[in-house]
Amino acid sequence: MKLEKILELEGLSDWKITKCYGGGALTYFDKKEIRLSDRKDFGLFLHELAHAVSGKKHYENDGILMDTMTKLVRKYTIKK
Repeated sequence: MKLEKILELEGLSDWKITKCYGGGALTYFDKKEIRLSDRKDFGLFLHELAHAVSGKKHYENDGILMDTMTKLVRKYTIKK
C-alpha cells in the first residue's frame, strides 16, 4: 500500500511525505509533513505516522505515542 494512502486512511490527507536529507526521519506538525530518508523503511514511517496521529502533545516517545504506534503496526503489518 502506498504511504500516501495510509496518510489518507489515518485522516491525514492534507499531510505530505518528503525526503529527509541526512538520514532518519522527522515529523513537522506546522508543515504537516513527514520527512523520510528512505521510503522503504516502513517501520520508521509508522513511527513518524504515530507522531502525526498522536499530535504535538505526545511528541516525546510517551505511552500514548507508543500505544498509537502499536495500533498502527497491528493495522498495517499483521495479515488477517
